[in-house]
Amino acid sequence: PNLNIIFIDNSNLNIFYDIFHHSCENFSYYFTPNFANISHMVEKYNWKITALMIDNKLWAYYIFQNLFLDYNEDGVNKNVIKNIINYYDKTVKKEIFILGFMISLSLMSKDLKNEYFLIENVGDNTIITKSLFEKYKPVKQYENYVYLYNFSYYPKESKNVLMMI
Repeated sequence: PNLNIIFIDNSNLNIFYDIFHHSCENFSYYFTPNFANISHMVEKYNWKITALMIDNKLWAYYIFQNLFLDYNEDGVNKNVIKNIINYYDKTVKKEIFILGFMISLSLMSKDLKNEYFLIENVGDNTIITKSLFEKYKPVKQYENYVYLYNFSYYPKESKNVLMMI
């Protein structure tokens, strides 16, 4: 198959629309901004989206955020980006999804000149974090909880939640 990683921006955001809505339907719980807000975040360069295209169809996406944050290590500031959420169609092999992530992360590192990244452990990111922890040791690990005002559910497994906040 013909595999490509493409950048999604406002000129081709329409091809992202279908896979985005499909991804929301495939999780038990999802919390996302509306599509106009996603478009705005991409336009203002806060969010960078890459997508795995196989034979001219999108099968996965990876959303990164430039935090405009520096991590000071030994007196040297190093840029940090955040991987908000990733998704893949389950007909694609996990290894292909992970390869797409690694290529996307490499492209982001070149584009944004970052040396560190944060990754949320929700949705399909859980597959990525598991793969990364098999090969790499994290600099730091944090446990986070999300509390939404005036909204309650019993705790949910992070792999069943798609969250872009």
